[in-house]
Amino acid sequence: MQSTRDSTSGVMQDFCLREKPELRALFSAFAIESIGSAMLMAIQVFFMVEDLKMTPLMVGSVLSATAATQMLGAPFSGRISDACGRRKVLILVFLWVGCFQIATSFVHDYTSLLIVRSLIGICGGTFVLAPTPVLDVEPSKERQGMYMGRFGAIASLGFSIGPALGALLFWSEALSRRELFLLAGCFAIASSIITFSFFTETLPEDRRRSLCGPPTNETTSKDGVKVSCCSVVNLGLSLTWTASFLAYFGQSFLYSMYFILINDLFGFQDAEFGIILMFLGLGSMVVQALIFPAIVRFMGIHVTIMVSAVLTAVGLAFLPVCTSLFPHFLMLAIFIIGTSFWQPGAPVLLGSYASSRHLGVAMGVNFVFTRIGGIAGPVIAGGLYQFSGPASFIVGGASCALSGLMVLVAFFGATHVRSTSEAKCADEAGEDISGKPQETQPEPAQV
Repeated sequence: MQSTRDSTSGVMQDFCLREKPELRALFSAFAIESIGSAMLMAIQVFFMVEDLKMTPLMVGSVLSATAATQMLGAPFSGRISDACGRRKVLILVFLWVGCFQIATSFVHDYTSLLIVRSLIGICGGTFVLAPTPVLDVEPSKERQGMYMGRFGAIASLGFSIGPALGALLFWSEALSRRELFLLAGCFAIASSIITFSFFTETLPEDRRRSLCGPPTNETTSKDGVKVSCCSVVNLGLSLTWTASFLAYFGQSFLYSMYFILINDLFGFQDAEFGIILMFLGLGSMVVQALIFPAIVRFMGIHVTIMVSAVLTAVGLAFLPVCTSLFPHFLMLAIFIIGTSFWQPGAPVLLGSYASSRHLGVAMGVNFVFTRIGGIAGPVIAGGLYQFSGPASFIVGGASCALSGLMVLVAFFGATHVRSTSEAKCADEAGEDISGKPQETQPEPAQV
């Protein structure tokens, strides 16, 4: 009981990351870069259509090319970080993004833009690798939940104020669209400098995996028996990746069709839609920073993710049924609470099934699954909405519910598989990869 109180007290005392200065530097760098990238959300398509005179097909091909190269690059950048450490790769990724954001401001035709935006995605993006240091330095699941809540809140804050800031700078004629790309690139380069100057390595050399080595490492246990460490692919990771696909596939039904839904139900236009998005981002920030850590502390990460799936499914399925404002926004709030639990919780859940030697590539593969769900979802959602109307949201809700079922199977099945084959490796490496609190065995008395 005393240890539980001490742990809870420690979680609350480290709200400002005093115990983890390396994470403070990383989160600061990520906040700056995310605000810079989010500034472009409001003007990117207009830049392609009005400044470069591109057709809708050209715009779609550029956006798809960026997403495709990110899908290819994310596992590779994660794999390199498992071998070379997080710090070097994060510095390079921030710098890479900054340079190609600046390069975008100098393009004048479709071909050049296609090449530049394809190259910017090769690094995999900063959002994929930024959570890995949290899992490297903090073995406690409840503290991981706290730090990932802070990380998610920073991302939500950036994507709340970034588009508004970019639109304000452009509409006030303070900066042109090209200059906004230049400013975003400078933000990313500043993040790279902050990472280089203040962020310390979180993955020691003895916990890394060789770049060209086999997918498993052999470690000698205390009994002199060679046991295999965490595999790149195991039941827990496979189920988590599947859950991520199903979750983002379902969530994309709302992200892609919500504007059409509120226009059909209430006649809302882009101004009302922008205000709703701003409040949703701010609400998500509050949930991730304050509520999510407490839920993980009392329920555990698996139950938290399952609750997230249930809330998301209920909010999504009942959203089109509510034709008056109060119940509609209540269902929307339930949906946002669910997604706000999922976003910071997924990396913590992955950390339960991937050792530090494979964490980077596990994050990269998870990003691929979420991208596939995010690409397939809007296409299917649009087709279903066209033929069945708001009832299509039920399909998205069912997909989110299935994601919770995958986590439930992992909770009852995968943890036992891991505990029999990997507990000795975790004991040797000093890692907690089971997702359960470890008890310290008393040492035998010296005679």
